[in-house]
Amino acid sequence: MPELDLAVPIEAFEEEQRSELQPGVRFQGPHPENHEQPVIYTVHAVEEEVVKVSGNHELAGQILRFAVEITDVREATPEELSHGHAHGAGGCGH
Repeated sequence: MPELDLAVPIEAFEEEQRSELQPGVRFQGPHPENHEQPVIYTVHAVEEEVVKVSGNHELAGQILRFAVEITDVREATPEELSHGHAHGAGGCGH
């Protein structure tokens, strides 16, 4: 999500935090569009006037390949059919 890649002015960080800013450091901050939703940001670069951070997961934008093995197949239950999705062993959960 491009809106989670930010260049934050260094002044936005408290003085004692600035010395700890380096690539790889993570911190929680507000979502740029939904301030009620916190985001974990990762520092990517610290420049003289700005800190470049990203709230995207480190695998965002990567091609992921999964190897899976199907070990069982069963008919959907009437409850699953009415809900439109499969349920786990413990039931629906919602």
